[in-house]
Amino acid sequence: MKQIITKDEVQNLSGKFVVQLNNDTPNKTIDEGNWGFWEEKRISLIVGRSFHGFYYTHHSCETDEEFAEYFNNYVDNNRFHRLLTSKEIDFLCKKLKENNY
Repeated sequence: MKQIITKDEVQNLSGKFVVQLNNDTPNKTIDEGNWGFWEEKRISLIVGRSFHGFYYTHHSCETDEEFAEYFNNYVDNNRFHRLLTSKEIDFLCKKLKENNY
């Protein structure tokens, strides 16, 4: 499910987890496929105007407009970002607990 944001909504995303998806698989969830790939490359925590991964900063933007464009249309309109669902957040928390203990 593709989620579109406007520049006015950027500040509301700080502190939220997002996932980057391909346009051809918009309904894919993080419990499908290779967790290591999702964890390293596709899941980010939004902090201000930056996308922070578990291991490094994925991307930082200078303006709200740039952030909204990156969120909505990454890699020449081939990918996009969306908030994690409640089920995906539960899965993410389970994986984080497994990795810490």
